Amino acid sequence: MRLLRKNKLFRKTQYSHFVFGLGNPGEEYEDTLHNAGFHVLDAIAEREGVFFKRIKGNALTADFAMGEKRILLAKPLTYMNASGHAVDHYRRKMGLTEENFIVVYDDMDIEPGRIKIKKGGGHGGHRGLMSVILETGMRDFVRVRVGIGKPPRGVTATDYVLSPPPPEISEKIKRGIFHAADAIMMLLADGLEKTMSYYNSSLPYEAE
Repeated sequence: MRLLRKNKLFRKTQYSHFVFGLGNPGEEYEDTLHNAGFHVLDAIAEREGVFFKRIKGNALTADFAMGEKRILLAKPLTYMNASGHAVDHYRRKMGLTEENFIVVYDDMDIEPGRIKIKKGGGHGGHRGLMSVILETGMRDFVRVRVGIGKPPRGVTATDYVLSPPPPEISEKIKRGIFHAADAIMMLLADGLEKTMSYYNSSLPYEAE
């Protein structure tokens, strides 16, 4: 009887999808543009009524059910440039693969308020994504890119992403975060092709 209880207690949860938001831990980075990935996961967790906690793998995690699916949300605590170390734990230990992995992160090549979704490709110079690809050896996974726009003239890219959104784009950034949260839920429910068709077009933005 003791053995049965122990097996039940320590049985691994089988997740259908792993959603990683990229960002930096700590209060000093909390509201910065580079933490858009964290903010998207916070929005999903709030909608689903779940809370983040720290478990093995050096990430804050929360999970929820979507029908028969079980979804894990994870925010690495390894800092942006070492995000891949946290992701690789779930690849080695928890069944994360290219087919069930979604990563969401900020992108300066997309205007604020918009998002883009794609599967596979390179890292585009994004240090967090670069770390994920290098540490896991994976690249053919789904990416949800949250637009933050280019830095103003005279501001370096590093200073820009490690600062809060400028007042003139703050509301657009918030809309982009909610669009990304909606898109991830659609990805989980309806798959990649339908979600890309909708969010990579002008449809979600026509009323803005």
